[in-house]
Amino acid sequence: MTVVGVRNVTRRFGSFVALDDVSFSLSGGITGLLGPNGAGKTTLLRILATVAAADAGSIELLGRDPQNAQASSISGVGSGTSHKNQGFIVSSRLSSLSIM
Repeated sequence: MTVVGVRNVTRRFGSFVALDDVSFSLSGGITGLLGPNGAGKTTLLRILATVAAADAGSIELLGRDPQNAQASSISGVGSGTSHKNQGFIVSSRLSSLSIM
């Protein structure tokens, strides 16, 4: 089962293109997201967490569109941040979270 699916996601801020036709899928395990400042990492995570919307493309979490799914169907999905409050949540199912 695909845990995270991203298809042709684009996000612009004025004339700046933060994400340009990004596509990938994750089936589980541990995955890192690396890139220089301004590469679109936080923008992508904000879209996955439904804190921000993509200008184009689609995302799926656990096979569902998180924008249209009922909260109970994706309640186990959550993220944490290390140094900035960027609107992410930590799932209540987690007992602790360490960011290294």
